[in-house]
Amino acid sequence: MKVKPVYVFQANAYNPVQHEFSDKKKLYDFIHAFDFRSLYSIEGNPIHGLITSGFRDQQFQIGARLAFEIDGYEVKSNTIWGPKYYIGRSALVSDNVIHVEMPVLPGILYGNRWYSEYIKPYTPGDMVFDPVRMRQVYPPCNGRPSELTQFVQKIEKQAYTIEKTR
Repeated sequence: MKVKPVYVFQANAYNPVQHEFSDKKKLYDFIHAFDFRSLYSIEGNPIHGLITSGFRDQQFQIGARLAFEIDGYEVKSNTIWGPKYYIGRSALVSDNVIHVEMPVLPGILYGNRWYSEYIKPYTPGDMVFDPVRMRQVYPPCNGRPSELTQFVQKIEKQAYTIEKTR
């Protein structure tokens, strides 16, 4: 039996949201369509209504794991996590602080603005991804593949054969 890893998308939007995808196109389409400004219920559905409980640092992470069935037993491996991204359309690091322009829900706190600046102390490994343009904003790629693309390509090459023995 041939086994290929599945991609795991995880975001924390009030409640953890986690989805699995069998191929990279479905993963990329989901990231592009996912509303990072919304809060999500325990079931993973968007919570509609006017909720402006403060600005959240919007992040997502991509991972991979094996999922298959052997003689009726559903088997899932641990997830190998790849890059973790903040969501934003621009980012700037100065004086050991990262400034990210993140999407927000318009409402009481933010008026009609769709983006607001998120500021945090910079730590090595901080990355920013723009899901609208589907590109890594920070650190700049300068012609090389993004960390997300490199991780997905690495997972895409993995395939395993499991044989039954008696």
